[in-house]
Amino acid sequence: MTDIWQGGKTYVPGALVKPSSTTVVAQPQPTNGDFETGDLTGWAQGASRWANTITTPYAGTKCVVLSGSGIDSLNNTNVVPVKPGQRITAQAMAKLTNSGTNDQGAQIIIVWRNASHAEIGTTLGTLIYGQGGYWKLTSASGPAPAGTSEAFIRLNGNNGTHGGTLEFDQV
Repeated sequence: MTDIWQGGKTYVPGALVKPSSTTVVAQPQPTNGDFETGDLTGWAQGASRWANTITTPYAGTKCVVLSGSGIDSLNNTNVVPVKPGQRITAQAMAKLTNSGTNDQGAQIIIVWRNASHAEIGTTLGTLIYGQGGYWKLTSASGPAPAGTSEAFIRLNGNNGTHGGTLEFDQV
């Protein structure tokens, strides 16, 4: 029988002892991951093609939309500390709104950075591509590589050459 650990009790070296309590692990969440603030608070964009919208959110009343053609990214400003080997999972709902062109794509990405805040790698999520019209889950999960000290979430969108819009919600 395995004892439950008790303070002040001496155990034989190598003895198996159950912990007396479990540690609660905090789950840091992306800032404004549901986009309900009505703006892009908590997010940094590249080409200023992202906007908060009320068009057709997955949940709640708002989501974020990428318009125009080509590729752009939206980075969450909530950078979390991590240790090499620590596993992180990130997910978001994405909706392509192209009209039969099959050249759009959406993906969530975990970005790993070192102590100098330099990107040292990424973990790519499920690529949502092709024709759209409905919400799909994009999910990324992986261990932090050697040298990692922090991570953040990136939403990557590609509206192809025909343009159109794609949406993200519930990061």
